[in-house]
Amino acid sequence: MTESEQIRLIESTRRDEQQIINAANKIYGVTTLLVPVIVVLGIVITADLIDTGASTLVVICTALFSIIFSIALYALAVMSKLVAKLLGHIADAVLAQQEIRPSDATATSEEVQELTDLLIERISVEIDHAHDAICPSCELEINRHATHCPRCRAIFAEGSPWAPIPK
Repeated sequence: MTESEQIRLIESTRRDEQQIINAANKIYGVTTLLVPVIVVLGIVITADLIDTGASTLVVICTALFSIIFSIALYALAVMSKLVAKLLGHIADAVLAQQEIRPSDATATSEEVQELTDLLIERISVEIDHAHDAICPSCELEINRHATHCPRCRAIFAEGSPWAPIPK
């Protein structure tokens, strides 16, 4: 596995791990909001049943259902966070077992030189064409090949007369 593949795998694992944690936090937030609602509804329904003269068994069953359902919701909230953490640890363990670390990959001196030359070429092209035009709308210095102006958000379509003005 090449270093770039390892880096992509690590990044995607971290991204997936963060999405799982975010989902768990949302589940936790929703369920912790629902628990007091269920408790209040249970109390209101139980009080209403007592006022209407319902049997003691019905009142007790309603109160117990409210309590048990609230406890189950809270357990779901806590479990979602624990499962998210556990999945994060499992992902770390799998990466460690496969000994995937970006610093483990090595490159030959020729590969390093090729990459260095390519980066220098790209940087010099970018510097040469960095701000070689002006936005016709707000007069900001921009690249003549820009598709839009970062300041005023003017859009420059290919072949359109509305385009950056060369300096």
